[in-house]
Amino acid sequence: MTKSIGPEHWAALMRTEVRSSTQSNERVLARQAVSVEWDRYPYSESTRRLFVVQYSMGFSRAQYYQTTLFGKTEETLGDHRLATILALRQPWGTWRASAAYSAYLHDASKYNIDLFADADARLFRGFALNVEGSFTRVRNQIYLAAGTATDEEVLLRLRRVETGYRYRMIVGFSFQFGSIFNNVVNPRWSATTGRQGG
Repeated sequence: MTKSIGPEHWAALMRTEVRSSTQSNERVLARQAVSVEWDRYPYSESTRRLFVVQYSMGFSRAQYYQTTLFGKTEETLGDHRLATILALRQPWGTWRASAAYSAYLHDASKYNIDLFADADARLFRGFALNVEGSFTRVRNQIYLAAGTATDEEVLLRLRRVETGYRYRMIVGFSFQFGSIFNNVVNPRWSATTGRQGG
């Protein structure tokens, strides 16, 4: 649920999610979070350009399939996140860059730092070159199951394993056709909401 507060540069969000993941050792994870954001540009311009700073705080209740590295089978966690994003839409295409820091409230040493950038360059009508890159410093994998993962679990990505960082680079092409009208979405929130966890 999103609501503008005061001038149209400010907005607030309440978000609830429930998920389950065998890969992340999460039998059930329920999370409730509230966020506030400021955008340099008014909402009326947000489909063309935005520069957003967002702060969120939430609490999660987690139940795990297996005992974690820290000896937990269930726990309640608080977390917070600070994120910023710059996005521009021009006749030649679009460009976005973002940075985010998230950490658990009970232990600031359990954190993530995410850096992301992507660009879509229009080559001709409906056809574009896509480039994307990201880097994550991972220090918050408290949900990992104790014990060593088997080769099969690692190769088939059935189980997350401890890591200090993740990165990826993608280059590709896309072709779009159909309606000239965009879907009605809130581009601010889709750009800045993210998962607390590695």
